[in-house]
Amino acid sequence: MGGRMKRAFSLLLSLYLIMSLTVPAAASPKATARVDVTVRPDSIVRIGAGLSLETGELVTVNCAYSPRIAEVDFGLVSANNEFGYFSGNDGICSETIRISKTGIYYFAIRNNSEEPVGVTGYVYY
Repeated sequence: MGGRMKRAFSLLLSLYLIMSLTVPAAASPKATARVDVTVRPDSIVRIGAGLSLETGELVTVNCAYSPRIAEVDFGLVSANNEFGYFSGNDGICSETIRISKTGIYYFAIRNNSEEPVGVTGYVYY
């Protein structure tokens, strides 16, 4: 197996393990969104269409990013452009957000680093 293939396999295995450990078996999300994006340095990108979410709903983010040392924030942008976020750590982001106010939200990724960051994974809502 080539170096690239090993990295891809390792990333997929990591994502599988993260998802199987962080999403409760009883949870049944309304939908799943796949994330596969490169985020430019010092920028923020919205992923997909707006999500109509109600108070108390959960949004679970399970993503991996490269390079692992990059400073990356993941979260939701509200209709009035407030960005509620959490930071990834060592190439992994696995967090759940509880919605505090009904509204339209956009999943977003902010790259605080000086080089592009590749992000792959899933968002459950």
